[in-house]
Amino acid sequence: MQLTITKRSYRLDISDEQFLKLSRHEDSNWREKTLSAKLDEVRGVSRTEYNGHFGASIFFDIDTDEDSAELRKEIRKIVRDHLDDIY
Repeated sequence: MQLTITKRSYRLDISDEQFLKLSRHEDSNWREKTLSAKLDEVRGVSRTEYNGHFGASIFFDIDTDEDSAELRKEIRKIVRDHLDDIY
């Protein structure tokens, strides 16, 4: 038997202010595409969550065969752009 790592879990911290604006915006604009939906569309990204229970953070998994510095940079850009759009 052999255990194999298939996913890595990440946490991306944002400010409390950004998190509150994100939550309020998505609650009141439920027809718009959420940040979670945008991230889950990225190849290799799954299980995106942010609910405030563990603070102002965005949690997600990346398949190990897709994980790279470039992908993590792309994810940060998607988050940054989404937050900029709601300000």
